[in-house]
Amino acid sequence: MNFLEGTRHTPTKHELKKSPYKNLLPPKAGGLAFVLSAMGDYLTKIVDVTIYYPGGKKSFMDLVFGRIKTIRVKVRLMDIPQELLGDPEKNRKQIQEFVNNWWHEKDQDFEALKLI
Repeated sequence: MNFLEGTRHTPTKHELKKSPYKNLLPPKAGGLAFVLSAMGDYLTKIVDVTIYYPGGKKSFMDLVFGRIKTIRVKVRLMDIPQELLGDPEKNRKQIQEFVNNWWHEKDQDFEALKLI
């Protein structure tokens, strides 16, 4: 499991990082690059999970105490492009482009989950 944003989303972090996305922080591709270089021979897919909590930000304790009544989830299975495998230093630009495109789609998915 890898969280490419690297931290929890807050309005302050969103503003400080000057995120180009409406709902997400900019992704960090370094962790994914490491996983692909170390385990790429064993991986063919990425499971992308987008979760939206209607009614605003929720905490783990809200989940524990049953205060979260509804969540909206989108799960998609993505192929890992072969050109991303191998030496992460050589593939850095391609990995970052892949992640940026993925995040653009994920931001649109998040926006769609709000409308359900």
